[in-house]
Amino acid sequence: MVLLFLMFMLAGRRALTGRISKAFEEDKADQIKYIINSIENQVQHYLLIKTFVSFLTAFIGGVILIIGGIDFAIFSALLIFVLNFIPNFGSILATVFPITVGLLKYGLSIKVVLVAAFLILTQFIIGNIFEPKLTGKSLNLSPIVILISLIFWGYVWGIVGMMLAVPLTSAIKIIFQHIEGLKPIAEIISAE
Repeated sequence: MVLLFLMFMLAGRRALTGRISKAFEEDKADQIKYIINSIENQVQHYLLIKTFVSFLTAFIGGVILIIGGIDFAIFSALLIFVLNFIPNFGSILATVFPITVGLLKYGLSIKVVLVAAFLILTQFIIGNIFEPKLTGKSLNLSPIVILISLIFWGYVWGIVGMMLAVPLTSAIKIIFQHIEGLKPIAEIISAE
């Protein structure tokens, strides 16, 4: 339902700008359009980087699993790709399935330990070093705010909510930055 709702929102974006122009005077309409464009640009930037990082992590993870001889390597790589869209928790969940498959097939062997170590190391390096350098300070959200938003949106919309948590929270922060009474909240939830 959430994805369907999101598709309808994106499809009606052009009509929305026309309705905003009709509903508000020119200065106010321009300000609202600027806020919408800021949200759109920031979310697109985040999703582009997150897609690239998730693909890179899944590709490297898939190669590790194939070299390690773990069954369901392609499915595991796809799972890694999808779950990496969930900040923080996704990378942990993404490594559980292939490690479990390896443990079931080979037991607690050196092969499984090495595959698990390389998967965890890949997730750590890409998630904690490479991705933050790519995103930089573009989102400017506090890590604790991201965790709270994961819990909140995960409770509201489940896995889809967790995947959309960062873009939604980023959009809320941008809106708060442009409303005089809510600027202090925007500063509190920012990383700086």
